[in-house]
Amino acid sequence: MIQIRRPDDGPARLKRLGERQTQRDCEAYDACPSNYQSGDAKFLKKKYYSVQAVKDLLLRVHHGKCCYCEKKFSRSNLHVEHFRPKSGVRQTLDQKEDELPGYYWLAYRWDNLLLSCHDCNNLCKGTRFPLA
Repeated sequence: MIQIRRPDDGPARLKRLGERQTQRDCEAYDACPSNYQSGDAKFLKKKYYSVQAVKDLLLRVHHGKCCYCEKKFSRSNLHVEHFRPKSGVRQTLDQKEDELPGYYWLAYRWDNLLLSCHDCNNLCKGTRFPLA
């Protein structure tokens, strides 16, 4: 994994809209956590983190490379990756289903966003985030 020196603050729009959405998500979860833990309820997928301003800044601080494999990629092949998965988490490689919910309160946090290539994001990392 490459070392990333990012500015302390990401794009203002991500911060403004992301903080509002995080507050809504936390209130929804607090109102009925069992619905989210069972998977019956899902958080709205607001893609404030994948707007061009976020991608451009991440591309610059990642030096145009995937954060995991360090392969250079074009703008069309980049994915905004959540270091701590937002929707669900798998602790082990052989775990078949995600533990719910994931780190939903970090979905729009600038310091939780990375830039990765398609293969690393979808085929390798996915929702894996082992803590042990």
